[in-house]
Amino acid sequence: MRQREDVLSGGSYGSASDPRPHFGLGQATKVNDIEVHCPSGKVEHFIVPGVDRIVTITEGTGK
Repeated sequence: MRQREDVLSGGSYGSASDPRPHFGLGQATKVNDIEVHCPSGKVEHFIVPGVDRIVTITEGTGK
């Protein structure tokens, strides 16, 4: 299964939305990896330590 979500900054004056993408996995119990396309054009892959958690990724630290 593949899922995609775009993260955009900005919004209305004096307000903001949660910038974290959320992916529902259904019955899946693992994620193979996360592929991120950065604004710089770089594509990185990140290993996920498990499901049902918040994962923080930083540009330049993936493979």
